[in-house]
Amino acid sequence: MFYGFLKQQAVKETGLEIVDSDNGSGLTIQFTRTIFNDASDHAFFGYKGFEGVDYAILSPRIDSHELRLNGYSIAPTSDKKQLETCRGVIQRTIEYYRVFGLESQIFLSLQKLILKRNFLGHCELCPD
Repeated sequence: MFYGFLKQQAVKETGLEIVDSDNGSGLTIQFTRTIFNDASDHAFFGYKGFEGVDYAILSPRIDSHELRLNGYSIAPTSDKKQLETCRGVIQRTIEYYRVFGLESQIFLSLQKLILKRNFLGHCELCPD
């Protein structure tokens, strides 16, 4: 559910569609997966995710450019200016979920699920 929301948000904010392969022009699944993994790493492991990792804009061909993060192509396109927008979107989105404590919300949801499975009928969190 959260992953799907992130995909919709990425498409809306960048104006690019999710592409199935690195051969297309748009956002790869790594774009959304990077945001999701960073939020999850913060929530479950206290890991700092992609903090301090640099983004690179490469031009493997004269008419082809890509935004890369940690070795992954996250946005290939022919419009180099579009990649600056993509870089801003992914940086803002990652920072947003760090600042607003998404990690604590995910952790609390996980704890509730564990309680529901282990203590059936013993609290308001448990199913009927």
